[in-house]
Amino acid sequence: MSLALARLLDRAARAFEATGDGEGLALIARRRGDLALRNYEPVAAAASYRDAVVHLEGAESEDLAAALLGLARALLEVGEADASAVAALEAGVVFEGLGHRLGQGLCRVIVASATDGAERGRLLRAAVDDFIAGGHPGCAIESLCALASHHAALHEVPLARHCVSHANALDTALGLGLGVAVTGLAESEVLLSEGRPKDAMRLARQTAEARRRSGDLVGAKAANALAARARHQGGTR
Repeated sequence: MSLALARLLDRAARAFEATGDGEGLALIARRRGDLALRNYEPVAAAASYRDAVVHLEGAESEDLAAALLGLARALLEVGEADASAVAALEAGVVFEGLGHRLGQGLCRVIVASATDGAERGRLLRAAVDDFIAGGHPGCAIESLCALASHHAALHEVPLARHCVSHANALDTALGLGLGVAVTGLAESEVLLSEGRPKDAMRLARQTAEARRRSGDLVGAKAANALAARARHQGGTR
């Protein structure tokens, strides 16, 4: 966060505090949390989102749900999966009451990351439905890819392949042009589960490059790790 922006937020917070404006203070806290999360400072982000939740306690509003969702994301980044799931579940209840399908889907994805087995699959499928119903096909495609990875890890190859095909078909039908940058990692995992490590390695490397070009360095790192795993499994260079 730049010094000028930090000073601006501090000034606004003092003004809201002077008038006892809890919603205003929550807005500033959420903004600080968003900026900290964007700057890869999840501990600071979690603290800011907690402040926002305190200011909005009892509101049952979209602002409260957004603050809880931000807290869930930040906690997930620091490795506190169980606490993240609790915050996401609380946010999901508020989003459901508001009929906010995008928020519900995002919460389900976070909770899914803290679960395994059939429950993870159920949550991810429900998230896909939420995103489609809410008019967010890009999020639906990403959730389909996560579901494909889930099935691939369980060696449920036909189900994994179906999810990847669905994601690609949705991308093509809507002309989103997401391509390998989004679906490549999941498809690489499916190829690896099918016993095709060379193909998996090749596609994972293409995915890493596509994600690097798009600025997704975390995704590029994950794709490179999968390429290395495929190379080791296939005994190739």
